[in-house]
Amino acid sequence: MSTLEPATTLAAKVSKPYPNDSDEYRSARVALLAEEIELRRHIERVAQQRRALPLGGEPPDYAFKDENGKTVHLADLFGAHDTLLTYFWMYGPQRQRPCPMCTAFLGALDTPVADLRQRIAVAVIGRSPVERQLAFARERGWKNLPFYATADDSYARDYRGLAPDGSEWPALDIWVKRKGKVYHFWGAELGGTQGSGPRSARRPRSDALVEFAGLDAGRPWKRLVSAAGLLACQHTAVLTGRTAHLPLEGEAECTFGAVAQLQCDGGDRILRLQQPVACQQHPPLHQVSHGGHAHLFLEV
Repeated sequence: MSTLEPATTLAAKVSKPYPNDSDEYRSARVALLAEEIELRRHIERVAQQRRALPLGGEPPDYAFKDENGKTVHLADLFGAHDTLLTYFWMYGPQRQRPCPMCTAFLGALDTPVADLRQRIAVAVIGRSPVERQLAFARERGWKNLPFYATADDSYARDYRGLAPDGSEWPALDIWVKRKGKVYHFWGAELGGTQGSGPRSARRPRSDALVEFAGLDAGRPWKRLVSAAGLLACQHTAVLTGRTAHLPLEGEAECTFGAVAQLQCDGGDRILRLQQPVACQQHPPLHQVSHGGHAHLFLEV
């Protein structure tokens, strides 16, 4: 492993004065640059430590209502992903309006969530009925965030969103799914610590949230391709949720064992299986195209 150059040395090497900088300013700026380099390195060390966390506990089987009024559970919120980010916001039924800081956080998240969901699933959870949450979201012009309502207060109490006196707190949590089981991976625990202050509510960045999820934000992002409704057959549903790392064109070995040919057809990408997936009740599946149930991921 290569040894990093000392931050003070690196700062002095790369620093270049702007027009009319005084010696006093340039000296102070180089000292600050060294601290910024150290901060960046420390952030990466913290991210590495977070990625190395063991699995947390298995949560109880909490129930939620989705935007269609259907009862769902935590495992259902993952979709095709194995990592889930939940944000519990302060919008309980006793509140006339949501918490302003929660509103600012979600407003900043609504646009980049489309990019974020290439890597992880995202869910916003509140204690108000989901219809009420959606009404406020539409009032604010939010279009992309998925909202869920807690069935009772057990989730909010257990994961630090609801205090014994009934007051609410925002809660950002990361969950992972391993071999069909859900585990808590990380939760924001800076509340109440010295120096956390309002900066902990700063605007979210997709790469920072990916780091919170225990993933490496520096790795290539992936594009989600959905497989055709042909995969409704239970025998071919072996493809559902599996990952295939494929080039944008050409052959690659998929994790489900079939060799696939990915072609670009105008704006559509079509995955053609050169080795058909066998099914006793249906003809062999030769083509998987955009718009269905199973999910594959492509490096871009």
